[in-house]
Amino acid sequence: MSEAGVHRVTGTDPASFQVELLDSSAILLAPQSVAVLNNQVIALTSQGVVAISDAGV
Repeated sequence: MSEAGVHRVTGTDPASFQVELLDSSAILLAPQSVAVLNNQVIALTSQGVVAISDAGV
């Protein structure tokens, strides 16, 4: 998560890591609001409080 949107990092080691943009419209507003709950990331974004998973925002 960043001010550029929500990204997903995949891979098994540093040599295979890949960064993929999940949603460019969900901008993180409060970095201290990010939490993990039931395999989802919960955060305060420009879209409000959202749950983020592999499926998206």
